[in-house]
Amino acid sequence: MAVAIRTDRSSWAIHSPLHNKLAPEDRPVHAWYRFVLSFPPHLVDDYLSDFSVKPGMTVLDPFCGTGTTLVEAKKQGIANVGLEANPMAAFASEVKTDWGVDPGSLREWADRIGRKGEAKR
Repeated sequence: MAVAIRTDRSSWAIHSPLHNKLAPEDRPVHAWYRFVLSFPPHLVDDYLSDFSVKPGMTVLDPFCGTGTTLVEAKKQGIANVGLEANPMAAFASEVKTDWGVDPGSLREWADRIGRKGEAKR
């Protein structure tokens, strides 16, 4: 496993409040469950770039919260491991990183549930 270590802290500048705003293209994945202690996805992207993290490397997030780092690493094809003690945050992280769901299957189940609800009226 490759490891990126950087001692130059020049890229760790504090960004303006506008820089912490969630971009519209990130809302479908990151905005369905808002965690007060979370940070914006583009900040993770900045750090992955600053540390030259590439596919073939692994990102470890020992306090992954709702999975922002895991999602952004996964979007770039970077293996990742997250740990979280809060059960609700861990659940949100698991849901956000489970991309194996078949939309057609979801639609089929939604239709079945809808029909059952209609039948009980």
